[in-house]
Amino acid sequence: MNSGALPSRDGFYPHDSAEIHALLGAALGAEVELPGGLGTTRKYIIQSITSAYQHLLQVAQERVQTSMSSNSAFISIPVPTVEDGVDFSHVHAVLKRQSAHSKMVMDAYQNGPLTLGIVAQMLGRSVVDVVTGWPNSGPKLFVSRGTTEDRQSSAQLLERPDAAYVVDAATIAELTRIGCQRALAVLPTVYCSTKTLEVLEVCLENAQTVGESGSLLDDEGQIRFIEYSARDKERRVALLREMVEAVRTHCEVIPAYGPDTLPDGLEKAEEALEAEEYSAMLLIAERDATLLTVDGRLAQLAAATLQRPWVWPQVLLMHAGSKGVIGPRDYSQAVLQQFLSNRTFVSLAADDLLWMALQGGFTLRYGIQQFKEYLASPDTEFVSGARVALGFLNLVASHHSQVKAFAELLGHLVEGALRHPSADAEWLLAKITDLAAQVVVSTAGPEMHYPPLETLREARANALGTFLGEAVQAGLELTAQPDQRRAVKLDALKCTVVPHLVFDGDVPELEAAVIAQVEPTLPPEASGQKTSLSEMGSPRFQCNK
Repeated sequence: MNSGALPSRDGFYPHDSAEIHALLGAALGAEVELPGGLGTTRKYIIQSITSAYQHLLQVAQERVQTSMSSNSAFISIPVPTVEDGVDFSHVHAVLKRQSAHSKMVMDAYQNGPLTLGIVAQMLGRSVVDVVTGWPNSGPKLFVSRGTTEDRQSSAQLLERPDAAYVVDAATIAELTRIGCQRALAVLPTVYCSTKTLEVLEVCLENAQTVGESGSLLDDEGQIRFIEYSARDKERRVALLREMVEAVRTHCEVIPAYGPDTLPDGLEKAEEALEAEEYSAMLLIAERDATLLTVDGRLAQLAAATLQRPWVWPQVLLMHAGSKGVIGPRDYSQAVLQQFLSNRTFVSLAADDLLWMALQGGFTLRYGIQQFKEYLASPDTEFVSGARVALGFLNLVASHHSQVKAFAELLGHLVEGALRHPSADAEWLLAKITDLAAQVVVSTAGPEMHYPPLETLREARANALGTFLGEAVQAGLELTAQPDQRRAVKLDALKCTVVPHLVFDGDVPELEAAVIAQVEPTLPPEASGQKTSLSEMGSPRFQCNK
């Protein structure tokens, strides 16, 4: 293709110039004459020969090193070779600074009113990355307070036959991540701003263009390399494509102009919000709509600024379940994915916990650890949480499980519940005693009229009662000590028709200290890229293949 005359650039010459003719065929050490000023010539000795690509790389590196801009997408870090090999200390220092910055951002989120969009902006990521990669340790993603009044009012809001709703990118990402974007179909009208769709489409486009690569990050003082394989790309692209499709299928995409007269405070809110979040606020004001969001901070701002109600994803899932759009199993799976992904507030039922326990492996053990923290949290209503735990234990007792496994679970839940600041130990232990007595009777069997067999039955019942009592006592005694997150030595045996809960003494105690990522059992349509605690932070080094 003839592009015509190209502008001159330092170090590059047209193919028919005198400089090119003088250099053609020259070798290292050769002397050449090149045109000088005012018709003169200058002699040069060729000291090195390199490709145009390497020269451009050197130019780019010089530009990065001399740039005064703090918003550059690239940085240059020396990686010298020393006697012991390659020295990555400079790289590691940058990674540590990034980790410190990420921690600062998460601390600011925990202690301040930052929205997810602002968190994403501070981390240099998209809000989709923040939602799908929220760390499993550290501050919880604030969804709602989850009070009884909030849940009742939200349920009533969803019953309105002619209501309009506005959904943001974070919520589309959350619903798709848990495989429940079809729940949007139960709402009469769902608006989505063009900016929201643009955010999702840009994420999809970026995911499609990135090839196999890897990322460096600091993991507790060690450099960690995470590969982004072709399979990872395939899963991420599929997930993002589902997000875009969810918007196009269930939402009415319109530009966000806002009402003719902006409400007091909305103009100032623009300075405190990311652009996509602000577009959602404008739509709420323009259409007199209800906000559907996973971002509790954004919802609080909308309520304070616009005096508009809001609902969160789990309430929508409950409503969709009552309409038959989402089945009980899909609902339990979605709720557990939210619970295991460090969200608040997540309303759990005993059936949800049983479903989690029967998955076995890491999901079971990590889930019990999280449920213990949930029971001990001052944000949890003690009696409500304890009743869920008792219901869960009842289901496990009536299910297929080893006695030793039941005792292990019993000890953990007693410990978790009694760590609650407002724990009523007397009430809980009375309930546990009644439950243990029922387990003893059902396990030991009915009274035998043949004395020798009755003696054996009584001995078995006494031994079982003593064993369960020791488990309860052990959990009670641990509450007097700092929580050390002891291992949950349980697993699910899946070679039977129904999974069987068993005790697993091979679970190492150290597992509790290295929990960083949960991989629940998901169907292909609900799965997506998983991001660990260390991965979700400021921009990382990327090494493309």
